[in-house]
Parts: sequence; structure tokens; C-alpha cells
Amino acid sequence: MISANSSVCVEIRDLWVRYCPKNRWEKETIALNGLTMNIMKNEILSIIGPAHSGKTTLLRAINRLTELHRNVKIQGDILLNQASIYDPQVNVVELRRKVGMVFARPVVLPKSIFENIAYGPRLKGIHHPAELEKIVESSLQAAYLWNEVKDRLHQPALALSGGQQQRLCIARVIALQPEIIMFDEPTSALDPISTGKIEDTLHELKTQYTIILVTNNTKQAARVGTQSAFFLMGKLIEMGSTEQIFTRPYAKKTEDYITGRFG
Repeated sequence: MISANSSVCVEIRDLWVRYCPKNRWEKETIALNGLTMNIMKNEILSIIGPAHSGKTTLLRAINRLTELHRNVKIQGDILLNQASIYDPQVNVVELRRKVGMVFARPVVLPKSIFENIAYGPRLKGIHHPAELEKIVESSLQAAYLWNEVKDRLHQPALALSGGQQQRLCIARVIALQPEIIMFDEPTSALDPISTGKIEDTLHELKTQYTIILVTNNTKQAARVGTQSAFFLMGKLIEMGSTEQIFTRPYAKKTEDYITGRFG
């Protein structure tokens, strides 16, 4: 299925993700239930919803991490720039470079700050010192971390604060020149000041990248997202502009969730 809208970055078409029982007495779990939605280029899509509503499963489906689960069944299709990610000719490693992911807790390599950023480009075959230095600097600047670490690039990354480590993870994704950056609860373990810096970074990144943010913090979703989507029990209940979702939701379930009546 090809969309005529060139501003669509990701098209999700009747996507079902099921986790099959490992034992005969267990029940099948439906993580995504016939999901259909479009994600636009250079937008920040905030995805909200209670636990076990399919938010993280969607992220993992878009870069095909879901398939690492042995008992998963996937039906439907996901198109990235009008091409199916399930086409047999798709290089999954390259797909995951195009669709970078930042997890809830920062996972830094036990190396220097510089080597954390240079690691990915080196795997791509970039070894010239001047080119690596340029990539490291530009990636750290894009993640709003350069001014804080430029004088200690060769010190251990593990010595950074939690918020700095999370921005380092963002810079590491940027160094691979992705098209999409997905965030799964990126500030859940951070203090308010670090959270604010991450949110400022997201606002700047959307000028160059498509951003998908999963968050359980509805206030953060309202602050950051240009578009928002509400998931419940594996289904998309409502999607629209963030202003509309948070001020004039069409669905009663959406209103109940964002006003704290359940969740």
C-alpha cells in the first residue's frame, strides 16, 4: 500500500502483534489490535496510555525489535517512506540505523564520552580522526551536551550524571544519521532539571528528525508533542493535534485518562 502523501513518514496498516503462550495453560496476549495510523515527518508524536496499552510494542515494531521475541506473531504492515519494512530485501541492521531508539534508562558504553559517539560511525567504516571528531562534536551539539563535556571528551562516560548520560545516548543515535528517533520514557528516571533539558532537546531535534515519544507523563506529552495519540489495551483510541487531544478530546476514554479518572 503506497500513500500519495509525501509528508507521511511512517504508515501503520492494520497491525496486529500477538505474543503466543509458551505453555498450553497460558493465554495469547494481544499487544496491538489492528492498529492503523500515520506518523508525519518532522513532528513530535507523543503516545500516551496506561501500562500494557501497546505503546512500547509499537516502537519495537517500527524498528523490528519485536521479532527478537521468539513467540511473537505479527500481521499487517508498516511502511517507512512508502516502503514496507517487512520486504524481504530490507536490511534490518540498516533499518535500525534509520530508526534510532532511546530507552528509559541510559545505557552508555564503558568507554570515554568520545568513544561512545564514535563507536557507531566506526562500525560503518568511518575511521579518519578528523571525520570522527566532526561527527562527535556535531552529535553532542545536537543533543545540547557539547558545552558541558567538550573539555573532558576522553573521560569515562559513566562519570556523567543521569541526565547527561541520557543526552549522550541521544547523541549516539544522532551520530548514525537516523530519519526517526524514538524515545521510550526517556525522562522517567531523571530529575526535573534534566527532564527540562531533554524536552528542550526534543523541540530542537524535530526540525531535522521525526520524533516518536512514549511517555506516561501526560503533562510532558502536552508540553512536547505536536501530535498526540492515546492508546488503550492495544488499540488507538484517538489521535490528533496535541492541543485538540488535551483540550477537546473526542473520546470519553481519552478525557478520562488525561484528567486522571483512570490510568
